Amino acid sequence: MFTEIPVNASHLYAFTASGKLTEADYQKFLPRLEEILDKQKPVSLLIRLEDFSGWEAKAAWEDMKFGMQHQGDFERIAIVGEGALERWMTAIGKAFVDAELQYFDSKQLQDAWEWLLQSTNRAERDEYTGYRNILVPVDFSAHTERVVRRALEAAGKRHANVTLLHVVDDILMPGEFYDIALDLELEKKQHEVALSRMKKLQESFDYDRLATEILSGNPGATIINYADEHDIDIVVIGSHGRRGIERLLGSVVNRVMQHAISDILMVRL
Repeated sequence: MFTEIPVNASHLYAFTASGKLTEADYQKFLPRLEEILDKQKPVSLLIRLEDFSGWEAKAAWEDMKFGMQHQGDFERIAIVGEGALERWMTAIGKAFVDAELQYFDSKQLQDAWEWLLQSTNRAERDEYTGYRNILVPVDFSAHTERVVRRALEAAGKRHANVTLLHVVDDILMPGEFYDIALDLELEKKQHEVALSRMKKLQESFDYDRLATEILSGNPGATIINYADEHDIDIVVIGSHGRRGIERLLGSVVNRVMQHAISDILMVRL
């Protein structure tokens, strides 16, 4: 059977396929794809296979026939599976669609999402109209002010929206040291400190379209997802640093450069 996975990204849809797929499964699934393609095309798909055991003969025919009819309607298709059958299926499927088709192991689910998000790059789709929304990841180190000033310079005469984003790393205490109450209290304290520092940072700049966000999560993934979900045109990010900014951006900056769908301005520190 097929189950749709909610996705908050334009031109990107996701489904879980499980068990042995039947013609009846496709009679429910394919009309949903037709509905999606009637609204917009091309689109990208993520198909996550769980406890997958193949197709009935008629189901396999419906799959192949739909792929041939809509060869040019898909941009990227990521197949996330658990073994040789799924990998083989991906290789065979490349013969029936024009889309980029790639297999990912179940442990590479985040990589699959990031690969698909690259395909929605507005810089390739839209006519350039200047930077309207600028994102600045900050960690409150001594280098932060310089990075923010470069972002305000990029805002220029268009008076673009500039958002300062701080990500509280959601690293949990390991094994026997883990205590959910203590972890929640620690995260609360981190947010309180971040709010105080962010307020002070925001007030140090005279710019009326300067907003702030404080989120929890993996820094790299959070920055990438925020940029996509909030129509960010450019991410202004420090390339290296000491203390906090090195921890936050040392590896994160490379991930953002590889996977963000917006332009990137790296500020040398």
